[in-house]
Amino acid sequence: MDDTEKTEQQLLAEIHRLRQQVAQLQAAELERKLAETTLRESEEKYRTLIEQSDEAIFLIYGNHFEIVNRKFEELFGVTEAIANSPDFVFTNIVAPKSRRLVLERARKESEGEKLSPRYEFTALDKAGREIEVELSVSYPAYRGGLATQGVLRDISERKKAEAERAMLQAQMFQIAKLASVGELAAGVAHEINNPIFVIREYADLMLEDTPSTHPSYGMLQTIIHQSDRIASIVRNLLTFARPDDTRFSSVQLGHVWQLVHNLIGQSLLKHNIQLQVDIPDNLPSIKGSSQQLQQVLLNLVLNAKDALNEKYPESNPNKYITISARMSQDSWPAVPASAPGAPLRPVVRLTVRDEGTGIAPEHLEQLFTPFFTTKRPNRGTGLGLSISHKIVENHQGRIEVNSEPGVFTEFVVILPVSSGQTPEGDQP
Repeated sequence: MDDTEKTEQQLLAEIHRLRQQVAQLQAAELERKLAETTLRESEEKYRTLIEQSDEAIFLIYGNHFEIVNRKFEELFGVTEAIANSPDFVFTNIVAPKSRRLVLERARKESEGEKLSPRYEFTALDKAGREIEVELSVSYPAYRGGLATQGVLRDISERKKAEAERAMLQAQMFQIAKLASVGELAAGVAHEINNPIFVIREYADLMLEDTPSTHPSYGMLQTIIHQSDRIASIVRNLLTFARPDDTRFSSVQLGHVWQLVHNLIGQSLLKHNIQLQVDIPDNLPSIKGSSQQLQQVLLNLVLNAKDALNEKYPESNPNKYITISARMSQDSWPAVPASAPGAPLRPVVRLTVRDEGTGIAPEHLEQLFTPFFTTKRPNRGTGLGLSISHKIVENHQGRIEVNSEPGVFTEFVVILPVSSGQTPEGDQP
């Protein structure tokens, strides 16, 4: 074979090899285009599903917000363009009280710590209002790598329902606890009453035969005084424990206040305590016991007086008690307050407020428990509020309390208006 034939065969072999390479390149290009088409179609389907979702969803890939769906924009007012702006960070939509939680989770994840993919925090919606959200984080395959996908659910209504359910359970527990304490109190009161009566009577008889100059005279007076104090506690226990058979009648709160003021007005002036009273004359009447409602109002005013005296031993411009009453609408029955679906009925809201020492948050749940008191020894028995609570409950009402330690305390007694009265509307 001459050189020409050899060269021709080599050229043919090279052409064949080049054709195979071209075919392989064309096949690879076709495969790549098919893969790109499949990926694009997959991404389009993924985007469509995310856009149609009723949950706020975002997708981060390579430190870039690839996707921010319609619900995310509606909820937080953040578009994809805003999310990718230099000024935007995720904590922009996190409420201040939850930012530490979110940043701490981010730090732990960056250090490789395994955390639950789902957690809750407080966010800020596009109007700046706080909402409760649940964030679920996953890491789907995306463009040959891993992306970070977040699904945010607004759980504000669920949280509200949980809080209402917890409040209802706490109220039911409190009612059951007060009922059991009442039964115990009745038994103890009867056991104490008889020996105290005997002690006081003997001390009274001895006092009659004891000269006022005798050293025992003062001791006997102390025995009588302390016996009367114990007897008063026993009466209060029985008032708390036994079913109330008092006959109710039509009662005007303005008249109730006048009777209470007659009892305590001079004492308040003596302690430099001013009164700001706003009880309209045209308030509808309450069906109840005037004497019992006097006891409730008296207890609340006395507590306010003690709180003011503790904070301001001397005269002070802030040493005053505000007493007001207004018509309103309230869900019924009033106990428990959070009963779902309860109808609205006209009520009178009687408020007693002071700018005294306030009540610590950990004490609020125990306020109406018998014998619970935050006062100094010999300054209170811890029965005043528990008895007031029971009286108001017997009037088909309830007591609410708001307080900030060192700032104020406000008790609101909510009582139903007598049936048959049709007020024109709520009073301001």
